[in-house]
Amino acid sequence: REREREEEKGAREDMEVIEDIFEEEEEWESPVNHMIAGSVAGIAEHCAVYPLDTVKTHLQSSTTKYNASVVQTARAIVQKNGVGGLFRGIGAMAGGAGPSHAIHFAMYEFSKASLIGKKTGHYPFA
Repeated sequence: REREREEEKGAREDMEVIEDIFEEEEEWESPVNHMIAGSVAGIAEHCAVYPLDTVKTHLQSSTTKYNASVVQTARAIVQKNGVGGLFRGIGAMAGGAGPSHAIHFAMYEFSKASLIGKKTGHYPFA
């Protein structure tokens, strides 16, 4: 019996955690909040991989006949333009990524709420 009580207590605590998560989610229902979160996430993601994208672009547009490695290409960019060469153009990319991801996140959340519904167990298209 005591074991059953402990299991029930654990199950109740788990349900309280889940309810807390849903309550926090309800606080984020504003489309503006989703847009801000999407914008920040998109800019952060693009800025994190921007140096790799710069190296990739240099490799793809290279006119040399030999195949340079990623490390060789990155080293050549840094030697020619400094570390800032890996980040050249990042402002324009961030300026486009912010609004793009803001709209994407907001539309995703809107579609999810419209198609799936907000009630637990209510899945009209599932």
